[in-house]
Amino acid sequence: MDVTFKEIDEIQAKKIAITNKIKSATKSVIDLVERGMTKSEVKSLVDVPRSTGCGDDDWNYGNVWVVFESGVVSCIVGSINYQPCYKRESYKIFNPFFNVIIK
Repeated sequence: MDVTFKEIDEIQAKKIAITNKIKSATKSVIDLVERGMTKSEVKSLVDVPRSTGCGDDDWNYGNVWVVFESGVVSCIVGSINYQPCYKRESYKIFNPFFNVIIK
């Protein structure tokens, strides 16, 4: 029975580590990334994205997506509102009653 509890504890520890990594990535992007930054500038501040979308124009960092247009950051949106290949103007009209753009 101890083995089962040990395995559960190990899985729980992995989950906590992953959750902390996601929270840290999200906070770093919100704190450090600004509109107009290039992809190389973003990478230099917050490292490589966890995943990409829309070719290589949308980068995921935890609970946020960095959206690039013409090679520079156009906006940052929460993962819950992310739509593949949407651009800044699309997000502005995505929900006219709630601003989905973080930056």
